[in-house]
Amino acid sequence: MGQFYRLATYAKKFLLNRQYRNKVIGIIQRQVEGERHVEATTDTEKYDWLSKKRMYLVGGCELTFFKDILNAQGVQCYHTFDHGRVSDPLADVQDSHGPLWSFSPDYLLLSQVQLFRRLVGRVQREGWSYERVEQEGDLEEMIRNYDLAIQRIRKEIESPIFIYTYPLEYKPAFGMHEYRSLPKSLSLIELIRAYELRLYQLAKEHSQVFILDNNLALEHSGKTGCIDPENADGVYEHLTRKGARVVGDNLLCQLNAIEPSVRRVKCAVFDLDGTLWSGVLREDGPQGLIVRNQVLTIMHHLATRGIILAICSKNDEVELEHLPGLIGQALLDKIVVKKLNWQPKSFNLREIAGELNIGLDTLAIFDDNPVERAEIQTNAAEVLVLSETDIGTSLKHPAFEPFGQVTPEAFSRVQKYQQQAERQALEKEYKEGVYEDFLLKCQLELTIRPPLAGEISRVHELIQRTNQLNATMRRTTMADLQEYFGKPDQYAFRIALLKDRFGDYGLIGAVIAEKKTTYWEIIELAFSCRAMGKQVEQACLNHLAYTAAEAQAPTLQVHFMKTARNAQMYRILAEVGFSPHDEKTDSEEITLYRSLSLETMAAYPAWFKISLV
Repeated sequence: MGQFYRLATYAKKFLLNRQYRNKVIGIIQRQVEGERHVEATTDTEKYDWLSKKRMYLVGGCELTFFKDILNAQGVQCYHTFDHGRVSDPLADVQDSHGPLWSFSPDYLLLSQVQLFRRLVGRVQREGWSYERVEQEGDLEEMIRNYDLAIQRIRKEIESPIFIYTYPLEYKPAFGMHEYRSLPKSLSLIELIRAYELRLYQLAKEHSQVFILDNNLALEHSGKTGCIDPENADGVYEHLTRKGARVVGDNLLCQLNAIEPSVRRVKCAVFDLDGTLWSGVLREDGPQGLIVRNQVLTIMHHLATRGIILAICSKNDEVELEHLPGLIGQALLDKIVVKKLNWQPKSFNLREIAGELNIGLDTLAIFDDNPVERAEIQTNAAEVLVLSETDIGTSLKHPAFEPFGQVTPEAFSRVQKYQQQAERQALEKEYKEGVYEDFLLKCQLELTIRPPLAGEISRVHELIQRTNQLNATMRRTTMADLQEYFGKPDQYAFRIALLKDRFGDYGLIGAVIAEKKTTYWEIIELAFSCRAMGKQVEQACLNHLAYTAAEAQAPTLQVHFMKTARNAQMYRILAEVGFSPHDEKTDSEEITLYRSLSLETMAAYPAWFKISLV
């Protein structure tokens, strides 16, 4: 009788209490839907861009399976172990006639596993006599050798370097409380963690150095079945093919994250009912909903990465008044665009892209309704369409990975788009034909100057992210930018910073030109879409032209790379006097020229207060 009574009580609560009903329905949906949504891994992602890339692997047999995984993706590998070479990265790169220098790798994978096993073995066998002072010295020698190897590589190769951590299933010789048994020594777990922390610090001290962390890669699957049990001696252990597959997937994901050609989401759009919460706002009211707090946390994290947040829901606009109480004012302040209406969602997404001045293919939407998802896929096929159950794995999805470092500029991107909304509201007050009056009202202040050392990472981010206002599409590396920055006699490197009465745009443009003997060649010309329509690009190009003319360069030229997205940049170059020698060229890459003369330099637009350094 007791069981029937409880069931009747739950049934009554389910029927009468909307919040409880939505909670139960939400749990059931997640249980059912969750089974068919697996974490995004390389099993579902394609890496066509990896074909014909080259990776140089320095290490022993612990890297053999990784070579096989990379070969399967079309990567050409050179593994020192296969050729009888040393397994010590420093010794290998110090060979000035070694194969590394002629191989010209796109990536390098370095492993000290064969050397670090000596330290692990001593802890396991001689824990009491292998005291901390000696251990610390050995650790520093390992890190110093890596540091020297990286420095030697960087003299000739700027490709990304991956450092492989030590694979080991934890079997302490002194028992699970080993750290208490070794008061004067680092225990096994302390030694390994100290080594890994030093590796992470080393990576932060060099450009384009990354960690391939075994423990992190195996966190989800665990080590069972991933470490070869027959050869596991507590000192030197091998990954099985399964383990190598898991860690190899992590390597492929990291390669994906640093590849400029991979699709990046600039704006993540969220449905409301059934996505941010269980229940329907219009029917259940705010008190009947169960908000999915994990989703709100993920939204905060996406905003931290510089991804713009938006909402798009089939609801009455008046329902916006409930959002502060449902999702919190802090998150609501980070949501730049809010579309609550009954229009097709594909239409709303096009409006969002237009308002943010970004491509439709840089939008992603999370929606629980399969009918809505199908409508978007039909009428806005460029958008990345995902279900609400994909939100949980979105932080590991390649499209949501930030490219390069997350800079303060990226973190403040939300505020800048909110300021842009205020500008757009003012712009609507001005009728066609008086746009210049609007620009004058904005009180624009444009600064054009060489970058500071701390601004190079933002320039790198700008170049990688920008498609519409990017002339060369070269995607210059961080190392090349550092070289240009350090050689002002050889390169003219200028950035553009803009602010107005509404706020600070920040660093929104970069132009780099190589000072050749008979002309200057523009090798990077990229601007944020926030600059569009204000003639910032024209002002920067005219400033560069004036600087080149003063240096008696007769011509500026740029190898313009045509894409489906950057036609506006071509028009801007034409407006300031660039033209091809062959007007009929159909090539994707066109060389454009501008003759220089101090007497014919154009004036800066009247709406700018210009500061030149």
